Amino acid sequence: MAKPYYEEALKDAEPTDTGSLMSIYSRVAELKMERDPKDAMVWNEKFGSLSQNHPEYYKVYLALKGGICFFLGDKNTFEQTNSEFQQYLKQHPSLDQFGIETMSVVQHAFNGQYNKALELLSATNKHDFEDIKYFDFRSKIYQMMNRSDLAIAETDKRRDYRDSRS
Repeated sequence: MAKPYYEEALKDAEPTDTGSLMSIYSRVAELKMERDPKDAMVWNEKFGSLSQNHPEYYKVYLALKGGICFFLGDKNTFEQTNSEFQQYLKQHPSLDQFGIETMSVVQHAFNGQYNKALELLSATNKHDFEDIKYFDFRSKIYQMMNRSDLAIAETDKRRDYRDSRS
């Protein structure tokens, strides 16, 4: 729904306006993360290439990449990204907490610790998980557990929540 607005903003953005471009690329990557993770990765890599000299944004790039890997089912790339994310936090201890929850939930899910991942997700203080993303992550974890009944129920909750906001 919001994607056309970001595409229009991208057309209007100056090629030298790194701040606007980073914002647009990161938002489109986040919007596409669950439904089209391959395309989300392309947008996120554009964001990452611009954010390398901006620690607070590069950390967001890594966190988004971790979430995208989750929806791609790409554990190997996630592990590399999580390792880089953890090192980055050590190198930049003054950065905020964004991304820590995402990486922890995804790590537990990829390691087959589904109940722990769901527990962490339920206990989250919403740094990383807006309500819609919360439902998407829960649904994906249930899919990994081969619980399509719970995944479908979570998708229904997502739809009902989205519709209540319209």
